[in-house]
Amino acid sequence: MRIGESGPTALLIAGHHEVSALLTDPRLSVDRHSAGSALRGSCPALFANESAGLTRSLSELDPPDHTRLRGMLGKVFSPLQVELLRPRFELIASELVSAFLPSGYADLVVDFAAPLSVRGALDFLGIPAAEQAELMSEGVATAPGSWEEACARFPALHDYLTGLVAAKRKGERSDPHTPDLIKDLISLRVNGQELTDTELSSSVWLLLRGSTYRGVAQAISGAVLALLRHPDRFEELRADRSLLEPAIDELLRFADLGPSVVVRFAREAFTIGDSSVRAGDPILLDLTAANRDPRVFEEPDSLLFDRHVNPHLSFGQGLHYCLGASLARMELEVALGALLDHCRGLRLAVEHADLPSRENWSGRRLLQLPVLFEKA
Repeated sequence: MRIGESGPTALLIAGHHEVSALLTDPRLSVDRHSAGSALRGSCPALFANESAGLTRSLSELDPPDHTRLRGMLGKVFSPLQVELLRPRFELIASELVSAFLPSGYADLVVDFAAPLSVRGALDFLGIPAAEQAELMSEGVATAPGSWEEACARFPALHDYLTGLVAAKRKGERSDPHTPDLIKDLISLRVNGQELTDTELSSSVWLLLRGSTYRGVAQAISGAVLALLRHPDRFEELRADRSLLEPAIDELLRFADLGPSVVVRFAREAFTIGDSSVRAGDPILLDLTAANRDPRVFEEPDSLLFDRHVNPHLSFGQGLHYCLGASLARMELEVALGALLDHCRGLRLAVEHADLPSRENWSGRRLLQLPVLFEKA
């Protein structure tokens, strides 16, 4: 499988046991500096954030830098801290549903999943309310187009974040009565160390990216789509909300939207099965395929809320297990809860095959999810 128009062929790994092992293999790196030079020429989009200076996020650092940064960021991403955000996300979800409920129609990507996740993230970060609308209208935060179009926005986003961090260091552009993750990170000290401006900007960028078209917004859309295609499961949740927690894990396993393939780079030459890998070679780990591995999951293509063990890899594993997993789960609970509460008779407005989506080597993204329901 190639990940660029031309150039090196990447080894694709799809089995659950194999993917799980490689996610924690020290011979593999997430640092793009470990990539071979041929890959840079064939797939420049993988390295677009470098020119924008957004290179110090958890998703692109190996230990010991990763260990230090994760230890610091973990202080503000604890499940307890995330729960404090739930009322704000519930309020946003309620406002969004109330806006489209009278019409009996909505596009749940554009009208619900994306604005819920993005507005919640912007609030969490402490982006001033007056600046949020401009960020969303310009697409800087939401990046609704292709990955290449998103890459083109990185310089503008870097400039904005750099200026925002500088202002908050001076105590400006902050509201003492609202959450402000950026301000919290600025004041954070662990063993006498603090985050650099580049680490701050890169971490904020990672959260925004994970909240939008590549992450939580697509997870919400994928979960809703899975339920719409399995209306009996939807009715189970409506009748028994205690099923929501196990349902979230099963929906994360089952849905196939968002970044389903992650890339790693070989630090050294070694062998995977019958394949030889050279230092710098890309290795693609297919999380979606691993989540449907029949060696691990009984009836892998069935949506079952009563799985007693569900070792899905949707949040990764090991050192790079998604730090925002608790936040993503909470957003999914809020989103599904709002739709279950208010949208009776929820159903697709078009045939499943007619839903517009965009796909590349890293996964599939749903562009629209038009639905019908009973008018309020």
